[in-house]
Amino acid sequence: MGFCKTVLPSNENYLFGNSQRKNDDSFDENISVLMNDNHIPSLSACIIKNNSVVWKNSYGYSNIYKKIEPTENTIYLAASISKTITAIAIMQLWEDGLFDLDDDVNEFLPFSLRNPNYPDRPISFRMLLGHTSSLATDNDKGSMLDFTLLPGDAIVTEYPYPWLKELTLNGLYYTSNVWGDWAPGEKFSYANVGYAILGYLIELISGEDFIDYCDKNIFKRLDMPNTNFFYSELNISNIARCYNFDIYHY
Repeated sequence: MGFCKTVLPSNENYLFGNSQRKNDDSFDENISVLMNDNHIPSLSACIIKNNSVVWKNSYGYSNIYKKIEPTENTIYLAASISKTITAIAIMQLWEDGLFDLDDDVNEFLPFSLRNPNYPDRPISFRMLLGHTSSLATDNDKGSMLDFTLLPGDAIVTEYPYPWLKELTLNGLYYTSNVWGDWAPGEKFSYANVGYAILGYLIELISGEDFIDYCDKNIFKRLDMPNTNFFYSELNISNIARCYNFDIYHY
C-alpha cells in the first residue's frame, strides 16, 4: 500500500467542529484533545460490544483544505499495521502444517538469508515475525520499501525478487548496516525488510501472489471489501488524505 505526504504547518488548527456530536461531550472533547496533541487530522472510530456497534463517530477533516469530513466509509492508510495482515497469512500457512515457526527460512527461499557476521546461524520464521532476525533498523537502501504508489499503482517489477537478494546479499542495494552486529535471535530490531521477506515466503509457500492470497483468505473472509494494497482497487474519493506534520514550520 502506498502513501502520500502533504506538509501540515505546526500552527495549523485542523480540529474543526464535526457533525453527529454525541451526548457525552466530554468523551468527544477528550478524543479531540488527543488528536490535537498527536497531530491527527481525522479519525473514524466505533465501539463494538456483543457483536453490535454501540457507538460510532468521526472527527476532524479527512481532507483539511477541502474541508471534507470523514465518515464510516472513509478509508485510511494502514501503513505498518499491514504487518498484522502478513503475520495472519503466515500463521494460516503454519496452521496448514506447511512449515514450523523455527524452520530455517533458507529451506524455502531461492537465495541464502544469513547475517554475514554470523553465517552459521539460521534465521527462522519466528525471528522474522518478532524482528529478531538481526536485520538492522532500516537504512537508506531499505527505505525503498516506502516508495510512493499513486493512483494506477506502477509496479516495481524487480520487487520482491531479486530486490530482496540484492539488498541482503552484498548486492546492488546492499550496505554494511543492513545487518546488525548481533546474532540472530539475540536482539529486537524493527526492520520493514523482514516483513517483505515474509510476504515473499507467503508467495513461495502458498503458490499464490501475496495480494491475491490476502484478498481471498483474509479480506473476503472478514467481509472487508474496501481493503486493498493498491489505490487503483479502491474508491479514491473515500481515501483520507495523508499529512506529514512539520515541526519546523514557523
